[in-house]
Order: sequence, then C-alpha cells, then structure tokens
Amino acid sequence: MKDLYNLFDEHPDRRIWDRLEEKLDKKASMRKLRFYRVASFAAMITALVAAVSYFDHMLDDHNPHLFASNEKFTSFVLEEIEYNENGLFNMAFFSEIRNAYAVSKEDETLELSGEYMAVDGEIGFNIFLAKYTYFLEFDYAGFPVMKLISVEGQTLYFTAEGGETLKMNVEPYGLKLIESSFLPEYHHYSFSKLEAI
Repeated sequence: MKDLYNLFDEHPDRRIWDRLEEKLDKKASMRKLRFYRVASFAAMITALVAAVSYFDHMLDDHNPHLFASNEKFTSFVLEEIEYNENGLFNMAFFSEIRNAYAVSKEDETLELSGEYMAVDGEIGFNIFLAKYTYFLEFDYAGFPVMKLISVEGQTLYFTAEGGETLKMNVEPYGLKLIESSFLPEYHHYSFSKLEAI
C-alpha cells in the first residue's frame, strides 16, 4: 500500500487537468450567459415601462377631435378669424348650422315653424326658421324676438338680445311655457298651432 503523502505528491495526467479547466471554463461562460440574459430581460422591461409612460403622458394632452375628449386640451390659434358676412370662415354662420343640426338631430319629428296661440287666445307668437336658426316673434310689438339657443330632449331654450329667457316643452298639440323671465303669468300655459285650434 502506497503512502498517503506519496499519493498526493504524484502529479496527475495532463489530460485530467485539461478536462478540469474545460469544465471550469464552461461554468464561467454559463454564468456570463445567465447574467446577459437577465440583463437583457431587465433592459427590455425598462424600455417597455418607458414607452408606456411616454405614450400615457402624450395622451394626457391629446387632441380631443382625434381621440376621446379631453377638457384640458387647448388648440393653438394659427390665424385670426373674422366675423364677416362674406368670409369663408364666418364662425357665426357655422354656429347657426350647428344649432340647426342639433335641433334636427335631437328629435327628428321636431317641426317648430308656424303660428301659435294661447288656449285663451290672449297672446300668440310665430316661430320661423332663418339662417338655420329658429326665432320666436310675439304678436305684441314691445316683446323681444327670441332665438332658439339649445334643445335638451323635448325642452327648448330661447333667449333674446336683452337677456330675456324662455323655456318651453314640445307637446303633441304644440308648446307649453315652462319658464320665462318676462311672462310670469303664462307659466305652464299651453300654446297650440293655429291649424290645431
């Protein structure tokens, strides 16, 4: 039996050392590969979070006409637009078209034009369409001409240049006065079209 010290004293074959070094190199390269995989995954996650944050920030100030509505958005004014009769960009004209479109789309059976008379015959008015906007003109000369400014369901909102207001509901027989700043005695009064009387 060999002496234990002599066993350790002998040098192993060179091929064994080569194999051992090869295995150690493989383990080191596997560690490096694992590190690069983890690092690339972390970089990908970071890039994804950065992209989502960027687009979220961009969409906070988006144009409401292109996406959903955003009350904070304000557009840049590129040129002055004049309110003239003949100009291409007559905004008053476009707002009249928008109002008339809102009236026609709110209730497609809504036909306001015609003469209306109170059921007791004491007061009447005429509603006519001019430049895509409905106007209400009373029989009495001192009363203001009212302009239809909005429609909510079956309720019509009129206003005059002097600030007078009129709120009416569309009924099967005509119109019903709900609220008025200058005709308090006619609240909840019914007005029928002359054809229906």
